[in-house]
Amino acid sequence: MVASVARGVKLRKTRTGAKWQCFSHLPHVAFSRTSQSVSTVAVDASLVVQLLSTNIRMNDVTARRRLSTWMIGACGVWLVGLGAYFIVFRPPLLPEDVRFMGSTAAHIRTAIPDLERWAGKVFIVMGGFMAGAGVLTMFVAAVAMPRRLKGTSWVLAFTGACTVALMSVTNFALHSEFEWVLLGPALVWLGGLTLYSVDR
Repeated sequence: MVASVARGVKLRKTRTGAKWQCFSHLPHVAFSRTSQSVSTVAVDASLVVQLLSTNIRMNDVTARRRLSTWMIGACGVWLVGLGAYFIVFRPPLLPEDVRFMGSTAAHIRTAIPDLERWAGKVFIVMGGFMAGAGVLTMFVAAVAMPRRLKGTSWVLAFTGACTVALMSVTNFALHSEFEWVLLGPALVWLGGLTLYSVDR
C-alpha cells in the first residue's frame, strides 16, 4: 500500500486487479490495469491451448508412425520365419496338396517317384526368397519408414502385393487349411501401409 498525503494518491488492491485512485480537490479519477491484465491472461490461455493442441496432434502422428513401423516390421519377421519353415520343416506334399490334385500320396509317389525330392529343393529356394524379402522388409521398416523416404509407400505397396497378399489369395484359391491364418499378415501389412500413407 502506497500513500501520498500531499497528492492524495493511494493504491488499492481488489479481487479483479489493482486500481490507482486519486483523492484530491480534483474530480475522482481511476486508472485501472484490469483490462490489460485480462487481455494478457486471454492471450496466454490461447497460446497454451494452441500448444496443447499441437502437442496432441504431434503425439497422434508419432503414435501412428510408430504403429505402422511395428506392423510392417512384424510382417518382415513373419516372412523370415515362414522362409525358415519352408527351408527346414515344410514337407514336399501336404495333405491339402494331395487333395487338390485329386489323388493319393501313394499314387503320386508311384507315378512320379522324384516329385517329392524335386519339390523339396523348390521349397528351399522359395524359403530363401521369403527370408530375404523379410530381411529387406525389416530394413525398410527400421530405416526408410522413420525417415519417410520418397517412394517408400509405393515400395511397401508393391512388396506387400507380391508377397503376403499374393500368398493369401493363392491359398484361398487352393482352399488351403491355412487360408485364414495367411490372411492375417496381409491385413496387418495393409493396415501398416494405410497408417503410413495417411500420415503426411
